[in-house]
Amino acid sequence: MGVTDPSRLAWDARDALARAHSIAGGPIGLRHLLFGLVTTSNSYALLVECGVDLAPVSAEIADLKPVDRPVLPKDFVCTDEAAEALRHAAAHDGPIRTWDLISGLIRQGGLAELAGLAPESPMNANDRIWARITDPTAIWGGRTEPAKDIVPAEIREFTARILQARQRKEEAIDAEDFGLAGMMRDVEKRLLAERAECAREWIATVDVLALVDEVERLRAEVAGLRSAEGA
Repeated sequence: MGVTDPSRLAWDARDALARAHSIAGGPIGLRHLLFGLVTTSNSYALLVECGVDLAPVSAEIADLKPVDRPVLPKDFVCTDEAAEALRHAAAHDGPIRTWDLISGLIRQGGLAELAGLAPESPMNANDRIWARITDPTAIWGGRTEPAKDIVPAEIREFTARILQARQRKEEAIDAEDFGLAGMMRDVEKRLLAERAECAREWIATVDVLALVDEVERLRAEVAGLRSAEGA
C-alpha cells in the first residue's frame, strides 16, 4: 500500500485517495492518484498555483464519472509506482496531506503534467495561498474593503505563528544552531497540525463547489490579462 499507518492520512489526503480508488476500479496507479488529487478542491488549487495545466486532465476525468463521496477501503491496493509515491509522501513525521501526495508523485516521476516541478513546490504553493488568504490588506473580487474576515482569526493567527517559527528555524540553521533549529522544526510541525485541524472544521462550512468555480473563474481572468499584456 505504501502507507504503513493509514491513520496518518489527513482528511484531504484520504479523500484524494478515495477518489483515486473510485476512478481506478482496481489497483491505484500514478495517473489515478493524480485524478484523485485534481478532484479534491484544495489539491486542485495547489496544482494550479504550481502552474500545472489541468485542462486536459479535467477533460479525461469528466469522461470517467467518479463516484460522489467515495470511501477509501482499508485494504486498497496500489501499483508498485504509486506505492513508491506514497512511501515518499509518508517519509516524514506527522499527518500526510495532499501536498505530500503531490510531492510523492513528483519524486516518483512518470507524469508529464508534473515534469519540472521540485518536490517542495506543493508546500510552497500552500504557503503562498494561505499568505494571500490571511493577508488583511487583500482585495477579493469586486469588493473594495479588505478581506480580513475571509477565514477565522484563529487560522490567521496559526499562519502567522507558523511563518515566525519557520523563519526562526531558518535563522538557526544559518547560525548552525541545530538544537534550536530542531526545536523550531517541532514547533512548526505542531502548529501545522493544529492549523490543519482548525481549517478542517472551518472548511466544512464552505461551499467547496463554489470555491472551485471561483478558482476556475480567476484562472480564466488571469489568462485573459496575460493575453492582453502580450497583445
